Amino acid sequence: MTNDSLSEGIIKLVASMVKQGVEEGIAAALANKPPPAKLHDDKHVSIPEAAAIVRCGKGIIRLAIETGALRSNRIPRARGRAPGHLIKRRDLEAWLKSGAPTEPAP
Repeated sequence: MTNDSLSEGIIKLVASMVKQGVEEGIAAALANKPPPAKLHDDKHVSIPEAAAIVRCGKGIIRLAIETGALRSNRIPRARGRAPGHLIKRRDLEAWLKSGAPTEPAP
């Protein structure tokens, strides 16, 4: 077995383990909640979905949006309700890579 094929095998194994871990983490975060109604495509997530992906509270996501650290698109809601937000998955990933705080300050 060559070093290239060994490296490729290790990369595939690690990728598989990461994928499984992410799927289990999302499932655990949503375990006791019904999935939110989807009003968008797979390229965008709502605040509750973003919080589940990041494994933090919805307040952290809202604060990041309010401060401009996380980009989102406002969507109108029914009369009397606050507008919602849709977040592009790539913006969520960029926010995480920038060292986004996922826990509230003490």
